[in-house]
Amino acid sequence: MLASIIYTPVEILLNKLLAQDPAAAAKLQELCPPDSQPVVSLICTTTPHWQLHALLDGPRLQLRSVYEGPVTASVSASASAFIRLVTAENTRTALFSRDVALAGDTHLVQALFETLRSLDFDWEYYMESVTGSVLTQQMSKALDSVRQWSGEFKNSMRDNLQEYLHEESGLLPQRSELEEFYNGIDELRLRLDRLEARLQRLL
Repeated sequence: MLASIIYTPVEILLNKLLAQDPAAAAKLQELCPPDSQPVVSLICTTTPHWQLHALLDGPRLQLRSVYEGPVTASVSASASAFIRLVTAENTRTALFSRDVALAGDTHLVQALFETLRSLDFDWEYYMESVTGSVLTQQMSKALDSVRQWSGEFKNSMRDNLQEYLHEESGLLPQRSELEEFYNGIDELRLRLDRLEARLQRLL
């Protein structure tokens, strides 16, 4: 019951976006063979467990929490893997990772995700109709702040880790040490070439 309550507004939103994007709707239509209705099942393997069945109905989608008919393809993954799948720039790379289990028509799954990702979704405009413009602006600012903080935190952690590995732990050599090592290898290779040439002359 709870899943149905959640899926219904998502289904309405997706179909509105498809109706406003003829190119995406046409791609979705191409995924439907004549006289058939492909079904893609998404199964979350971690808590909270959930299932979502996407029925391709021409240029539209139907979302169901329960489906007992034949399934064209299925995607089983953890919640974090689904988040990466939705936010990844390269759908194919995220879809065929070791954290995702695919069954059935994998080409259909990839095409479906790429079609949905191509939709131009202005979430702020959609949220304003539900929560009001003031709350939406506050949420947008909060998300921007979190995004900025996470970027700064990632850069700081990367710099600190590099400094620790290079300077404090000694696990990784400095760039100057690497260049000196590579130069030594080149010099050794040159000496070996000269030695081989001398041996050839002696023989």
